Amino acid sequence: MSQMPEQYHIFVKLHEAFLRMCDVSIKTLEIIEREKGMDTAYLPNLRRQMENLVIGNLNLFQDKVFIEKTQGDKIMNQSREENIEIRIGDKAHISGGFVVAKSIENSFNKVASSDLADELKELLQKLSIEIGKIIEHLPKDEAEDVAEDLSTLIDKATSEKPKRKWWSVSIDGLSKAAEKLGKVGMPVLELVGKIVPLLERISS
Repeated sequence: MSQMPEQYHIFVKLHEAFLRMCDVSIKTLEIIEREKGMDTAYLPNLRRQMENLVIGNLNLFQDKVFIEKTQGDKIMNQSREENIEIRIGDKAHISGGFVVAKSIENSFNKVASSDLADELKELLQKLSIEIGKIIEHLPKDEAEDVAEDLSTLIDKATSEKPKRKWWSVSIDGLSKAAEKLGKVGMPVLELVGKIVPLLERISS
């Protein structure tokens, strides 16, 4: 069963507090009725009616939350498993699993909004597009690794003071994945060959 969200537990606490308030109210009525010498036999029944009303609402809320949570999880899982197509840049399109495709899109956009020199920025954007192409030829787990390497590379390259020891690991990962694909991976290797000297100039 899906875990109930925090708002459900808050509602439970409110329910408990309301029941305590009902008890206080009924006890107050008992005191008032007894002082007036009136019959208080109806009060236990009133208490049960109040409890049933609150518990009924709580159960309805619980069912609603569970259904929404279950359906939401199912939809999200389906979205993450199915391939999607995303447009990046002016004309490029990438197709892949939801997580991988969105990661590459985010990498492309991060470069586009960065303050990198125009030449390096253009090359990293082209690299993002080419990575988007090769993931179609990789198993899911390898595609995820490649998207993560690209994301790390972009994060380090766009940092204030890039460190070679950090971005070089990602470069190696991307290069190895491209080499395994032969001709399909050649554009990635060519771009990496142009990017590395530019990164070395601005790295410590």
